[in-house]
Amino acid sequence: MLSFALPLLIAVFALYPHRAVPINLLISHATLGMSATSRLSFVHATSVTDYKVEIGGMLAGGMIAAWLGAGYLSRIPKSRTMGVIAVLLLGTAGLLAVETGISGTVWILLAQDSAWHAPAAVIAGLLVGTISSLLGVAGGEFIIPILIFVFGVEIERPARRVC
Repeated sequence: MLSFALPLLIAVFALYPHRAVPINLLISHATLGMSATSRLSFVHATSVTDYKVEIGGMLAGGMIAAWLGAGYLSRIPKSRTMGVIAVLLLGTAGLLAVETGISGTVWILLAQDSAWHAPAAVIAGLLVGTISSLLGVAGGEFIIPILIFVFGVEIERPARRVC
């Protein structure tokens, strides 16, 4: 939910959006690094080899779109950047609300044996990469719901450790 730190960087620290987006991305990556470090003991609980097509497609599409999105951000006039960020943040909030409302429901867009997995993964990666590069976030707000609701990945929370 670091994409909602962006308005704070702009409003509280009076940063121009073109400067706030890269700073928000650095904050996102630092947070992801700490999160990954603390969760390394749980990696064995999830098998990602079953989803290598989806992960590879999203990675490829995301990298291409992040490159293009960063270039696009630099071309957006400063007067319009705030509007683009506002629309993306409102859309993100709406998607998170919908995801919360339908969580627990079994809803999968593509069948497990569908030939559309690879193209859908690339398209999803392009979408996530574009939005992420414009907001300066890692994209987990979008990646996880796509994996669950489009590809049917079962993401389980690790059991809590009791001392």
